[in-house]
Amino acid sequence: MTNASLPEKGLGDTDDPAALTDGIHLVVEALKRNGVTNIYGVVGIPITDLARVAQASGMRYIGFRHESDAGHAAAAAGFLTKRPGICLTVSAPGFLNGLVALANATTNCFPMVQISGSSERHLVDLQRGDYEEMDQLAAAKPFVKAAYRVHRAEDIGRGVARAIRTAISGRPGGVYLDIPAA
Repeated sequence: MTNASLPEKGLGDTDDPAALTDGIHLVVEALKRNGVTNIYGVVGIPITDLARVAQASGMRYIGFRHESDAGHAAAAAGFLTKRPGICLTVSAPGFLNGLVALANATTNCFPMVQISGSSERHLVDLQRGDYEEMDQLAAAKPFVKAAYRVHRAEDIGRGVARAIRTAISGRPGGVYLDIPAA
């Protein structure tokens, strides 16, 4: 077979996850490596592509009409399987809607991780009106077992593993993982 007869691969058309460098693929790969097979959520900016890539990689995405419902389903899955249920929400209002279920999971010792897209930290700190600007990490902290933010793409795998491990270690509960959109 000559090089001329080989199909060309476009950017992102690879079977090697290590060759994919964008944050969306890194999040999906980290979830898969940590045994996650189902994600519950409501898609929208900035997490639509994450749900799409998760589905394309073989994960089951279960969509809801309200983030609170998705969160309660993730919490129930965590309770039943003893593995963290994963809830995916959009930023600001979607995050707050999911936070209700996350707080309930924490109170009732259900392992759950809510992953939400958010504004970049430096933009939130400026308080200049970025799209759905909200300090989600600070808002989550009083209601969860732990709240983490991933600042750099190279820390995504570590951040996902830490959130999942925290949700099931000791007294199980809800963990918030903040992933800035850019």
